[in-house]
Amino acid sequence: MRVSWILSLTGAVALTATAGEPAAEAQELRHIVLVPVNLTDTALVHRIVGFAQANCPAEIVVSEPQAFNDLDAQKAMAAALKKNRRKGVRDGVIVLLGSPSDTNAHGFYDPRVEAGVVNIPALSVGVGGDRERYCRRIERQVMRIIGMLLGLSPCPNPRCVMHHYRTLDELDEMGRNFCPPCLGRLEEAVAAKGYATWNVGRAAVLR
Repeated sequence: MRVSWILSLTGAVALTATAGEPAAEAQELRHIVLVPVNLTDTALVHRIVGFAQANCPAEIVVSEPQAFNDLDAQKAMAAALKKNRRKGVRDGVIVLLGSPSDTNAHGFYDPRVEAGVVNIPALSVGVGGDRERYCRRIERQVMRIIGMLLGLSPCPNPRCVMHHYRTLDELDEMGRNFCPPCLGRLEEAVAAKGYATWNVGRAAVLR
């Protein structure tokens, strides 16, 4: 049965129904899935996910930790996609890679598959015992990949997490979240790209 909404001249809304036509199924909304790979620091994962969800208007879910026995970061990402992306739903996937790999890049994003990797060992260089500095670097990199997933470009604002940087020292000086213009574009992209929205302040979903 097809249901049509008709707005009358008086402002009232009426319903009409047409028999014989099936209602269209609602499209399942996308999520951003964080996948810990070879990462056993659960306190770190909870902190990173909590920060990301508090500053991202798209719904974030966290997968079970995943093991991967290869140095190839691209293959680790492919394995995470295969295991964690729902059938028929193109969720954005971010791998939190906790083991050494074949790249020194702090992270990377592949727009062809809408997935990225945060290279945690590369971000730990030079932190010594400064855990706060270590965690903030990872938070920034996760937020940057979220921005890339949702189509943001590099930002000229040095306090925005989407600002271009070259060194870890420059990364340490950046803000950890989005400037107001980038946040506005992010909110528009969440709806346009079919992601589930999220109310800031709730805990992220574990699955």
